[in-house]
Amino acid sequence: MRPVTEIERIEAAYRERDAAGPSIYRYANPAYQFHLQHLEWALMRALRRQGFALEDARALEVGAGTGTYLSRLVEFGAASGVGVDLMEHRIELGRQRHPQLDLRVGNGAELEFEDGSFDLVAQFTCLSSVLDPGIRAAIAGEMWRVLAPGGLIVSYDMRPTPAVVRAAGSAYRRLRGAAHPDSGTPTRPVSKEELTRLFPAADVDARPVSLNFELAFLAARSRALAETLAHVPFLRTHLLATARKPA
Repeated sequence: MRPVTEIERIEAAYRERDAAGPSIYRYANPAYQFHLQHLEWALMRALRRQGFALEDARALEVGAGTGTYLSRLVEFGAASGVGVDLMEHRIELGRQRHPQLDLRVGNGAELEFEDGSFDLVAQFTCLSSVLDPGIRAAIAGEMWRVLAPGGLIVSYDMRPTPAVVRAAGSAYRRLRGAAHPDSGTPTRPVSKEELTRLFPAADVDARPVSLNFELAFLAARSRALAETLAHVPFLRTHLLATARKPA
């Protein structure tokens, strides 16, 4: 029997996840609202630090899913948004929700675009779902190839998180009597050191963001408390990184 490839494994994992029912990652969930708002603020700060003008930029997202993050980039000023994802049903749903986007079924490790086609190339929790180091490197290589000189890589993904932070989130989930909200798919965190290896020609600026998602459920009861905890870097579970391509 032919062994399952990494791409096939990812597709199967996401089919299983999507078939499990409604996800917690939707606007009706206060924790998700809190999560998105903080990410948007952090993203705009990161762009300002890099002196990058999003206005009129050509944007590409690898692993775009239904286009949630990509649509925000366009709303914030990007001239165009192109998204690529393995899962055809997610692309179809994204086309219905965001007709202003150019969403395509495709493999991030084999992008169909010409060199230097985009001013900003982003991935939001895509690399962490890829367990094979070679495929991760191939995706990063393609992101860099299609990025124009002077353009910007944006990476938002799970970072290696201390066990005590994960335990704090699990403890709060048990206190509120909730089952695990979303089993998710197998993942492997993305560290700053790995991003530096993946984009060796750039100076990677990576900063911890996003309150532990389990703790973000506190926003439904006390926004002030959730905001306070979000200011503690130790409790943040993701890295938001930028890498500028030399002009």
